[in-house]
Amino acid sequence: MSNIAHVQMTVVLGIIENAGRFLIIRRVDNEPMWHHKWELPGGKIEPGETPLEALHREIREETGLSVSSPKLLGIHTHHWHLPDRTQQTFLLAYRGQVNRPAEPIALDPAENDAFRWVTLEEYLAIPEAEHLGANREMILQLYTSKDKQ
Repeated sequence: MSNIAHVQMTVVLGIIENAGRFLIIRRVDNEPMWHHKWELPGGKIEPGETPLEALHREIREETGLSVSSPKLLGIHTHHWHLPDRTQQTFLLAYRGQVNRPAEPIALDPAENDAFRWVTLEEYLAIPEAEHLGANREMILQLYTSKDKQ
């Protein structure tokens, strides 16, 4: 039996759209595998929060934006293999529109240092090594199934 801990967490992510593009942010993290990787805004659900409450809070904290009528697109599971643990993360992906399109983005510099509004094609053109793998897999899965609807 392995001495490596196995943990689970649930995270909400927002595909925030505006004028045919969605927002990605570049992460700042002490963990090298996650540092300077492009990801969707979002984060952990805090005790006592619903997923939607967590989504609105995380997007506001990370970007300063508010989102209207987010809809759950799907749930994606990803396993991270870290030196001290295996982390199974359940990603609840929501899609919504920016409430005020002209609203400026205000990043939290402790968490993110850059942002971009991208089309799916522009997102996929970013080298795979510069993405958080879980986000890229999920976006491919969701946009592929979205196109089939």
